[in-house]
Amino acid sequence: MPDLALELAHLALTERHIVDTELCVSRQRMLVARMRGGGGCPERVVLARFEETLAAFNRHRRMILDSIDALTRPPSSST
Repeated sequence: MPDLALELAHLALTERHIVDTELCVSRQRMLVARMRGGGGCPERVVLARFEETLAAFNRHRRMILDSIDALTRPPSSST
C-alpha cells in the first residue's frame, strides 16, 4: 500500500524535474530558433527528446496526484 508521505516526496521531486526540464525546453527552443539547419539537425532532435521527457514527467505527476487522491479520499460506505 502506498504511503502518503512517500507520495508527497515523489510529487515534490517530480515537480522539481518538471521545472528543470521546462527550463531545458525553453533554452533549447531558443537555440533551435537561432539555427539555420534542416529539420533533422541535432538541436531539433535534442529539443524533441526534452519535450518527450517533459511529457513523461507530467504523466508521472498525474499518476502521483491520482495516488495521493486515492490515499486521502474518505472511504466509501457500501450499504
